[in-house]
Amino acid sequence: MALVNETEIDQMRRNISDAEKTIARLEKQLAERTNIVTKLQTNEDRYRSILESTNAVAWELDVKTLKFTYVSPQIEALSGYPPEAWTDFEFWASKIHSDEREDAVNWCQVETAKGLDHEIEYRMMRADGHTVWVRDAISVISEEKNPVLLRGHFFDINDRKLSEEASFAMQATTFRSQKLESLGVMASGIAHDFNNLLSVMLGNTELCLAMSNENAPITALLEDVNKAGNQAAELIREMLTYVGKDPLKLKDTDLNTLILDMWSLVERAHPKTVNLTHDLTRKLPLAMADSTLIQQVLLNLILNASDAVGANNGSILVRTKLVDTNRIELDEIFTNPLPTSDQCILIEVSDTGSGIDEAVAENLFEPFFSTKRTGRGLGLATVQRIVDRHNGTISVKSKLGQGTTFGIYFPVLEQRCVTQAENQIQSDEGHQSKGKILVVDDEEGVRGMASKVLEYFGFSVLCASNGFAALDIFKESYEDIDCVLLDLRMPLMSGEETLDALREIDENVNVVLASGNYDPDDAARLNVSTFIQKPYSMEAIKTALSDAIRKPISS
Repeated sequence: MALVNETEIDQMRRNISDAEKTIARLEKQLAERTNIVTKLQTNEDRYRSILESTNAVAWELDVKTLKFTYVSPQIEALSGYPPEAWTDFEFWASKIHSDEREDAVNWCQVETAKGLDHEIEYRMMRADGHTVWVRDAISVISEEKNPVLLRGHFFDINDRKLSEEASFAMQATTFRSQKLESLGVMASGIAHDFNNLLSVMLGNTELCLAMSNENAPITALLEDVNKAGNQAAELIREMLTYVGKDPLKLKDTDLNTLILDMWSLVERAHPKTVNLTHDLTRKLPLAMADSTLIQQVLLNLILNASDAVGANNGSILVRTKLVDTNRIELDEIFTNPLPTSDQCILIEVSDTGSGIDEAVAENLFEPFFSTKRTGRGLGLATVQRIVDRHNGTISVKSKLGQGTTFGIYFPVLEQRCVTQAENQIQSDEGHQSKGKILVVDDEEGVRGMASKVLEYFGFSVLCASNGFAALDIFKESYEDIDCVLLDLRMPLMSGEETLDALREIDENVNVVLASGNYDPDDAARLNVSTFIQKPYSMEAIKTALSDAIRKPISS
């Protein structure tokens, strides 16, 4: 056996030393790598914890496969679907509300192709069927200018959106209120001036008709003038209705009976090609309503429905229902919030006509808006205003080519108001028109017309152009004056001021108030015999003054 020499022993020693150094170096490197891995794991855990503890939902999508590679757990709280359900791009697109889906998908595809980061806001359809507004902030990761990954965050912005919608609704309500207030001032002025003019036109026209031979050629012309004047007066009344300047005469109203009472009228007003039917729920609760205005609403809607059907064969259905307010579907257009009562009385007017497109629907309730010809009045704007003033709302549901349904919701009130007797005395046919009348009006034409009409009926007449002149005449002749026909809106001294001054001379003075935009409830407050609205007819002025003389209201 050969002996190891000293040189070989030294080499072995050196090899062992090198191995120990290598092992020590490897152990150090292993320790360093372990430390790095630990730190990386710690950082990953920290970042994941931070990422998954925020309200935002993080996600990553592979552009080539269109598969989600990661969706953070918060997605389940936001959408109702667990992370594993979020498989691919198509699943995401299917959860966008149909109203926003096309725009959102197109925007994402276009911006991704450009390699641009982008944001989208839309309603996400939750698993429970409800919707939630989200903002989707998307970053595009590219390699060599080619998009390879999409990374983004879903942010729940539902509260913000609802707050914005409430704010917009409040701003719209405020703007609408201000607009109505301005229109009210304008309408009051227009009503006063136009009704004075119409009073002169209609009064003199009626007087001419009364004095002319019905077979005379001029009679037909006068009747045309009278008809046009009454249409103008109706437009003025419609304007006052829209701005809320005419009084509501609310009373317990059976809406079924109201519909049946006007049915023969609406049957005559629509083409024979249209099948008009009604379906009225029995035992419908009474509503607090102004019957005349509600009939105006229904007539307007039925005539609009008839126009929508046109000359084609079609049908119109008028239906009444009693509905629970909290079960009303909110998937259609409403002009106002739903009534706060537990139940609502619903009147529906449905047609099988052409339907309403989106552009028309946006302007549907604007004054004087029409898809037909111009000059058709305030139309649906008046309908909306009348329903507003009854604390109700209108819904509109329509599809092009499939027809339209208007729904009018009235609150069902637990407390019923006592129906008050109207402040008018019905005259009989046998009364005589006798007595001395003081006509007080600042418009010369109105004074002249009223004087001629009253004299035609057998009254004797005195005239005054203002309150001061009326007081001078009344002081001298109040014992002979049976009634004062007093204009409420006058310069220098108003009608109410003139009334107070007249009563200082004779506390039992008999007064009939006249105005174009006066609330007849004030007749009771001012304790006058009655109120007539301009433009008044010959029969109206005769009846009002005759009844006032026969049955005056004492102080």
